[in-house]
Amino acid sequence: MLFILVQMFEERVKSRIKVIYFVALGSIMYYLIDGYVDLGVYVTYRHVLALLLIFSAFCCFIVKPDIPRMAAAFKSCLAFSAPTFVFLIFSLFIWAYNREEPAIIARGLSSNFLFINHFSSVFAAGAFLYIFGEKGIWYNLAALLIPYCSYIGSVMLEYGVNAYIQELWILIRTFAGETGDIIQNAEVHELAFCVGAYLMYMMINPRKSFLFWTIFLIAAFLYISAFKRIAIIAMLAVVPVCLLLKLWAKKGNKRAVMKIVGLIMLFSCAVLLIYVGLVHEGLFEWLEKAGVDTMSRSDAYEWAKRYYTFSPAFLGNGIGFLTYQLQNDGNLLGLNTIHNDFLQYFVDIGFWGYIIWLLSMTVFRTAYFGRGDRTDLAINTAGIMLWTLIVSATDNTLRYPLFITVMSILIMGCGFDDRVVEERSRIFGETHEIKSRSNC
Repeated sequence: MLFILVQMFEERVKSRIKVIYFVALGSIMYYLIDGYVDLGVYVTYRHVLALLLIFSAFCCFIVKPDIPRMAAAFKSCLAFSAPTFVFLIFSLFIWAYNREEPAIIARGLSSNFLFINHFSSVFAAGAFLYIFGEKGIWYNLAALLIPYCSYIGSVMLEYGVNAYIQELWILIRTFAGETGDIIQNAEVHELAFCVGAYLMYMMINPRKSFLFWTIFLIAAFLYISAFKRIAIIAMLAVVPVCLLLKLWAKKGNKRAVMKIVGLIMLFSCAVLLIYVGLVHEGLFEWLEKAGVDTMSRSDAYEWAKRYYTFSPAFLGNGIGFLTYQLQNDGNLLGLNTIHNDFLQYFVDIGFWGYIIWLLSMTVFRTAYFGRGDRTDLAINTAGIMLWTLIVSATDNTLRYPLFITVMSILIMGCGFDDRVVEERSRIFGETHEIKSRSNC
């Protein structure tokens, strides 16, 4: 009896150590947004820390392997990374077709797989899920909130809580029309979108828990401090649709809901293709003339026209092309970002690559994670993706590695424990009833 108690105590201590270690490592990753290490090539701190998370999870697997859980995590990561595979494959085709010099290919690959790496971002999320299961969603949130709270806390200490609250109220009252210097110092652009994704997830999948709503309010305060207007508008548009679809599915209309979700994803792809065409034809110039402040986006899009045509004959330029042009030609004009993920991907991988990339990001992901008539998982995937697509129409959200980590853990983590049960049954031939323990 004493031996059993000692074993239980040891397991509990080991579990606590794992939580502290992974949350601490994740917090450092979210904290070190800027900066890189020179290893002969430039590698960002967050990429190095993402790799360290993956390596740490692999070490845990070596010591005490859980094959079904590893299989579920690995498959989910590969499925979620489908758009990155599309991006890479089409770029290789473009370079081969254009007979590009090795230096140009190396430049494109290094900028996207060393300085920015979506594979490491996704697999870092997979590391949290392998170690903690669906609880990894919340441990990752803890790792995100700790540095963000420290950023805002330091600003409050420097300028005073009252001054911060006063500027925050002005920001809310004017719907971000007026932004004070204090609030600007507190804004952490990439982390704001990461927290916004979590708010989306929590609103789509609410729980009857005091702790849940306490965390929600903390996250909401942090997000409002950044006040990304497009993201708030997207939430107001997407959340009601997701909740209505969930309600309809509960009434026994699962197949109809799955069809609607698929149609929404297809429709979003069509809209985003048309959107790039409208940008090429001067949509943002028209908005400027109509009195809308596009914050220099119309100038950026006009500059980008020289590098693409909106036509099925446009094959693209390959990974990292537009980023390189921004760093050189764009810098001369005061441009450092294009503020439009979809235009950037269109310029890089062309008309047909762009369409397949969109389909892999929307239709494929929704179908994969919602397979087996899991409408709750399909709605969760579609809701987070739709919100992300709207936000990315005027920002570079899809190129933020930390945001990719958050988006992937929210989609892969929903229903993850059930997928582990499926893998256990498949690998070991054990029959387990899946009771949908997921709260999604």
